[in-house]
Amino acid sequence: MIERSGPTPPFGAYITENALIPMLRAPSVELLALAEGKLQWVDVPSFQRGIEWYLEDVLELAGSSSSLLGSVILGQFSKKEGQFSFLPNQVNHYCVLVDGLQRFSVGTALLSVLYDLVMRSEPQYPHLASQFANIKAQYISRAPIFLHNDHELQYHGREAVAQSYVRLRAELHTHMKDILDSGRVDGLAKDLTRLFLKRQVAVDLYFNFPSTMELTHTFIGLNTVRVDLNPIDLVRSYIVDRGLSAKWPAADIDDIENAITKTFCVQEDGEPKKLLAPFVGVLEELLGEGDNQAHVFPSWRLEFPKAEVARLLTFVQTFERQIEANPYVRETAAIGTIPIAGLIAHYYRRHLSDGAVPPFFDGKTEDDESLHRYLVANFRSLLEGHIGRSRPFARKIFSGIYPTLGDASEALSFEATGYSLKDDLPIDLLRSRLRLMDRKKAQRAFNAVRLPERVKQWGARFKPDVYGTKAKQLNVDHLIPKSLKVKDAPGSLEIETLVNFAPMLSSQNTDAKATYCSRKLEAGGIYDRYLTNEDEPHPYCRWLRDAQGAMGSALDLPSNLEVNKQAAVGDMRIQWLAQTLQKRV
Repeated sequence: MIERSGPTPPFGAYITENALIPMLRAPSVELLALAEGKLQWVDVPSFQRGIEWYLEDVLELAGSSSSLLGSVILGQFSKKEGQFSFLPNQVNHYCVLVDGLQRFSVGTALLSVLYDLVMRSEPQYPHLASQFANIKAQYISRAPIFLHNDHELQYHGREAVAQSYVRLRAELHTHMKDILDSGRVDGLAKDLTRLFLKRQVAVDLYFNFPSTMELTHTFIGLNTVRVDLNPIDLVRSYIVDRGLSAKWPAADIDDIENAITKTFCVQEDGEPKKLLAPFVGVLEELLGEGDNQAHVFPSWRLEFPKAEVARLLTFVQTFERQIEANPYVRETAAIGTIPIAGLIAHYYRRHLSDGAVPPFFDGKTEDDESLHRYLVANFRSLLEGHIGRSRPFARKIFSGIYPTLGDASEALSFEATGYSLKDDLPIDLLRSRLRLMDRKKAQRAFNAVRLPERVKQWGARFKPDVYGTKAKQLNVDHLIPKSLKVKDAPGSLEIETLVNFAPMLSSQNTDAKATYCSRKLEAGGIYDRYLTNEDEPHPYCRWLRDAQGAMGSALDLPSNLEVNKQAAVGDMRIQWLAQTLQKRV
């Protein structure tokens, strides 16, 4: 039976009655003496990414009028044999800080900075120490606790925690020192005295959860936790918890935690990498369910060596770097992050089976036929607006439901469109879907025009264009410039869809924005110059010039982009694209 206890101590008591489990060094004699009284040992769980508060958040906290600072969620667990080598042997229980790390870190940093500035026996500002006399009287005897916590946070084994705490502490130190230097200390002293001595936190302590992950998932499901967990945090927790059970050394735990962050997060800000987010989501699902962990780590229920995790992370890092090495893979990534999750899953399963890496890592093309099929299936899914619902395919690939990438591609095509890859999509379906394409999807349609024909040329040479801002890269040109758009007028919607788009060199983009369509497509115009000067100009641009270059002012009327107009400017374009793509996608 789960039990719950909920005291509401002053904020300062919460900060000084909880000591972080020592990971860096043995606790001091002074700290151990305090531990014999009212003190809990607390662990920062692996799903906690770091300190997300900044100076302005702390100032808002200190200056607010609320008497209650919110709630803290702790889960108490029995210490396992050999767990936490620096904890005294007589310690039988510890707590996991599920929610409350931000406030715990802020309180620790504030007290530690105050200790140096005004609380210690020889403070930096002795003439101002009396302003903080009440805080000192209440908490100076517990300085070994908050100084211990301060050291553990500054040198935490997880870089995300340590770096963010050091940043916050430095901000607070600079701000408080500036105020003390100015002599205008009354407001700061009043706010901090009230913060630590008068304002309270609600501490919810839970017992008898079977595991830390069970506790975490319970509160995530109740939308109670404000930690803003993402799948990376949960994957990290699953792996760390299993590593602890497998008795990994603390150094190995820290190494793997940091490697997970390095692999799946943007290092500048710690945010998840968008490219890998669906793949991480699939990992989280598999690691959290039944016997599916073995699809990711074969030795999960056995000895579970650190090397298995390192192998996965190294593979994902290498795959990410090599995406540009193969045109089919690069274009698949451009379609979406979910298709890439499926590819990583497919090749990682192969890697687990035979140790081989994808051929395209080494510039080989032997898998291009299956990669071509997979790209076409995902383009069909994109046409039907099905990409966002295709993540289960990545999971099925990881679970081995589809033995080959071709099997997965065939299943995806049929689910998205109702047609096999060997079948042409109906021309009417293509026309209707192409007309709806926005600017981003238009890039994919234009690159699909460059695909080899399906069935006849699976895996043949494919050279998609790169869309970007560099001189030789392409951009999507509004054939009728956006400046001519009139809200709610005929053709105003079509101006922002594929029917009014064409690929054009980025270096010509400025001129193209200010030029009428009739001038762009006429002899000697922007498109004519592009076709003349480039070795492999886009086929659609050639068709536009040849088929519509002589249509004159009819090209400049947005209304002619609509369906069934006498001057069928839009219908002609969609028909050419649909007929061209029918054999390619």
